[in-house]
Amino acid sequence: GPYCRKMQSEAEVRYGSELCGHVVENARGRWSFVYSDRWRDRGESASVWKIIFFPLAKFILNYFIKLGFLDGPAGFTYAFLMSFHSFLVRAKLWQYSKSINLRHSGER
Repeated sequence: GPYCRKMQSEAEVRYGSELCGHVVENARGRWSFVYSDRWRDRGESASVWKIIFFPLAKFILNYFIKLGFLDGPAGFTYAFLMSFHSFLVRAKLWQYSKSINLRHSGER
């Protein structure tokens, strides 16, 4: 597929491990907060529907439409990690909006 290939050189192996490292770091909170803060500052919101369906759509896009399935396990891993990243950002944006709503409702 156009986005994943079998890793043959050191540069490709390093890039693949950097992608996995980025997603693992994201799961620990660093990058998903950065992205969710940017989205919040732009006025975007998250809902339960977006948390469920955007990651699913991201997986379908990367694995099926962009032909990630042709890359075998590497294509599946890439599609899954990008989908998981999409989930984390939206979940943190939703969590932030709920915490703000709780603070505002307590001020009344």
